[in-house]
Amino acid sequence: VYSVSGSMADSATEVHGLFLVNLACKPENRDAALAAVQGEIRRTMTGDISEEEFRRAKAYLTGSWVFGYQTCAEAADRLLVMERY
Repeated sequence: VYSVSGSMADSATEVHGLFLVNLACKPENRDAALAAVQGEIRRTMTGDISEEEFRRAKAYLTGSWVFGYQTCAEAADRLLVMERY
């Protein structure tokens, strides 16, 4: 796999838990790459993560949230979401 990324689906506010996973790989590695991603999703859903994995994910999320407020449009969007919920 050359790259893996993920994000919340635009409809995640309507149907909670929806997210997207994007990966790039050689066509011949497709099945193995999909199986690996699905395995990680299952592992996370069952809570089979270490304290270190949890700590690193939490640090990433709490440290990167500020980047969603860099422009006026981003800040306005966040404020609209906050008011909605």
